[in-house]
Amino acid sequence: MLNYLRSEWYRILHGREIYLFTGVLCAIVLAANVILWAMADVPNFRYSTVRFSLSNLVSMMGLLFLMAGLLVWVLFGDDLMYTKETPDKRPALKQLIDAYETTGCTVLGCQTVKAEDADKYGMIDPGPVKGRYTRINGIVEKPAPGTAPSLLASMGRFVFTPEIFDVIKTLKPHDNGETYLTDAIEIIAKTSGAYAYDMEGERYDVGDKFGFVRATIEYALRDKTLSPKLTPYIRDLAGRL
Repeated sequence: MLNYLRSEWYRILHGREIYLFTGVLCAIVLAANVILWAMADVPNFRYSTVRFSLSNLVSMMGLLFLMAGLLVWVLFGDDLMYTKETPDKRPALKQLIDAYETTGCTVLGCQTVKAEDADKYGMIDPGPVKGRYTRINGIVEKPAPGTAPSLLASMGRFVFTPEIFDVIKTLKPHDNGETYLTDAIEIIAKTSGAYAYDMEGERYDVGDKFGFVRATIEYALRDKTLSPKLTPYIRDLAGRL
């Protein structure tokens, strides 16, 4: 029985049936998205996960069948933004959505970093600047020390127009086998246009060990149940250092 199922699966994968199946599946998903979008009173949230690491584009292509024709938000899990102490308390993603509604273009959430940290980020090659908006001429992924085009860094928050998927399909892998999201951003910036938005808020890099510890401590100090115990503990610990 198992061998029969394997042979049938192999036949389907290597025959015309796979194209028919894929076409029908795409049509169903697209129709469902249109219906949900038309009926919903609140935004629809969808996500894609992968259990292996190739590049951030792998998971984005997985979203293609879910997000066809819709605005796409991408948030990297190793970046946290605390915005409750900003003037209007808007979450970082809300800031970018508002920026998209202002520009009508792809928007990258960015902040200024120290020169010695520029080689950790995708660094913006800036065009005209107006307030918190910077027109993107290009983006350099983790530039060599001293070569960054600016100190404005991409911080793992993106609002993409649907064209992102068409652009991704045209990209070629680098020598290490990976295809970078920054390559797609570079193309969009030079064609339909893209903006960097200087986000308000405190950013934590929880992909870094110290950043993870810092985020844990500061979020705990803001917590009403943890702060009364943690604050005196930290004061006592600091006195013993």
